[in-house]
Amino acid sequence: MVGATATVDFSDGTRLFGVISAVAGNSDAGQFVVTGVGRAVPEPGSLLLVGSAAFALALTRRRTR
Repeated sequence: MVGATATVDFSDGTRLFGVISAVAGNSDAGQFVVTGVGRAVPEPGSLLLVGSAAFALALTRRRTR
């Protein structure tokens, strides 16, 4: 696994990018070294839900005017 890249997602939307590297002095251990931080991209299903709700709201407001 040493040399593998990894991504860790947190519940607040933070995403860490990194690589698994060997621990000096211990051939049986590895560690996650962070190489970048970003924000997680929303899942397509949640984007579809938000878009549909916005469209329905726009139609409702248009009819009431």
